[in-house]
Amino acid sequence: MRLKAFIVESCLLALVVGVFVVWLAVRHSLSAVAALRHIEVVLTLGLALQAARYFVVTLLDGRRLPKILGVGGYALFLTALVLYYILVAIGLTSWGRVISADLISTYLLDAIALSDVLGVPFAILPAAVGGLLAITFGLAWVCADNRAPKYVFPSTVAKKKCLALSLAAFGFFSIQIFDWWQFDIHAWAKLGEPIGLSIHPGSKEVRIQSNAIDLQRANAIDVDEDAARASYPARAAENRRNVVLIISDALRADHIKAYGYPRETTPHLSAYAAQGKLAVFPAVHTSCAESTCGLFSLASSKYTHEFSARPFTLQQALKKNGYEIHMVLGGDHTAFYGLREMYGPVDSYFDGSMVKKTYRNDDQLVLDRLEGLDTSSRGPKMLQIHLMSSHALGSRSKDIESFEPNSNYAINFSTTATQARAPEQKFTNFYDNGVLSADRTIARILEILSQKKYLENALVVITADHGDGLGEHGFFSHANSVFEEVIKVPLLVLSYGAPLPPLHQGVHSPAQIDIAPTILDNLNIEAPKTWRGKSLLSHPTRGLIHIQQNEYVGFIDRDNHALGKYWINSSTKEEYYYELANDPLETKNLIHKVDANQRAKWKFDALGLAQTVPN
Repeated sequence: MRLKAFIVESCLLALVVGVFVVWLAVRHSLSAVAALRHIEVVLTLGLALQAARYFVVTLLDGRRLPKILGVGGYALFLTALVLYYILVAIGLTSWGRVISADLISTYLLDAIALSDVLGVPFAILPAAVGGLLAITFGLAWVCADNRAPKYVFPSTVAKKKCLALSLAAFGFFSIQIFDWWQFDIHAWAKLGEPIGLSIHPGSKEVRIQSNAIDLQRANAIDVDEDAARASYPARAAENRRNVVLIISDALRADHIKAYGYPRETTPHLSAYAAQGKLAVFPAVHTSCAESTCGLFSLASSKYTHEFSARPFTLQQALKKNGYEIHMVLGGDHTAFYGLREMYGPVDSYFDGSMVKKTYRNDDQLVLDRLEGLDTSSRGPKMLQIHLMSSHALGSRSKDIESFEPNSNYAINFSTTATQARAPEQKFTNFYDNGVLSADRTIARILEILSQKKYLENALVVITADHGDGLGEHGFFSHANSVFEEVIKVPLLVLSYGAPLPPLHQGVHSPAQIDIAPTILDNLNIEAPKTWRGKSLLSHPTRGLIHIQQNEYVGFIDRDNHALGKYWINSSTKEEYYYELANDPLETKNLIHKVDANQRAKWKFDALGLAQTVPN
């Protein structure tokens, strides 16, 4: 092992780490302290590896084995580091968070199924990893030597001393790493250091996926939540209707026939509507553009800046009224940043992580679970179902007629807004195939529940946690903007055993936080006093809808006849204003036409809410 090899390898490691840290600092505001901690931990790991290699080379001087072991160890380390950085970049770009160790293991186990969903041949993945490994191995092999490192230590130094020194160095670095693991990694995670966040994903404040809860504000909110929970009237559950809440992940309203989409992507839902069984509510604006806070907002009837650690949720309110709560969820909610804990105590829980031999984003898991679900017990039940068919990473039905050609857009990334444009047809086809699959799954769910007598007296609500971008404004997927395509979702209702009361005549633009109060109103159950939403059956839709995603934060003004939508990028201070009534596709940013005083007030108010956005 020559000194030249040590220098070249160290420089290559420093280059990789440096590029990653600079990218994090520029694109995701990594603090200087967190950057220095990350550099420190990676370089220490590298030095520990160098010390171990030095020990092996010295011990087996003159043989080819130490060169192979030393070069191979370095190549594996650098390859693993680059792959980790790629996964961190994907996580931050796709859902706004550093990928956790749990999610890494989740998708490693599902690598074959995931590659199939993405439309990428699985052989490409090991080939790419193998190619990267071969490059790093080749670089190290050219520079390395199988002789003892005489350029590092004088030739007069005895071999035993070399061994002792290398072993001591390895021991020192190992102790340092162990010390970090036990004590510092958790603290560094709170600063935003990537490796710490992967190991301790919940450490940097209280997180709701890519949005953060302000702890001081949350503690104050929870005082009111606890008081509301304690004083909430518990009533007998006689003659209560069953509730079925179906949430189809990333389902857009504007790709459903009932909302005017020219394609027939939802033939089963359209049939229900034609038969007069399906009530089509106005499309709903979500509070954000990602799953965790979307589901949190739906359950707690709160906007993102009002989240707290102990919200009074729809599930808890129904539980106090004698309901059993059953969760049947496609996808891995257990590993996804504490999503399972958010739901609270329930009577039964299932998600995709609980089945090991099937892709966890396959909705067949949901159907299989429902087939075996025991619904024979007395008393009303709430059944919450989560579907993944309409999500870019969801598995689609293979035996339905699909739109061709199609291509998964999940591997397309953009972080810069562009002028509104029509998405590529292959991406639209892929998304619409997912909607077709979700429609079919929903129809099958209703068949199963009908056979189980679950729907004899039931309210079925179909909605989504957020929408999905197909490139309309330069963004793909979600968790990256607050354009209409990612925050406008359907609200469809079927009523069994009783007619559905009509909407209040003043309803025109509901918010996601209005869904839970509407469900309770239909059941003649009082809504918790701390909820922000209002029942669409009893109240008009008025006031501001708060929208927030990462650094984007703003409002939709329902009292403005033009349905004005304002938001600001809290990092760059770029401002946007659209009149949705006249420009639903958001093609014209009219911020320059807004009165200066009004614009200043909006900016002040929005940046106040942005304090819950991580730096």
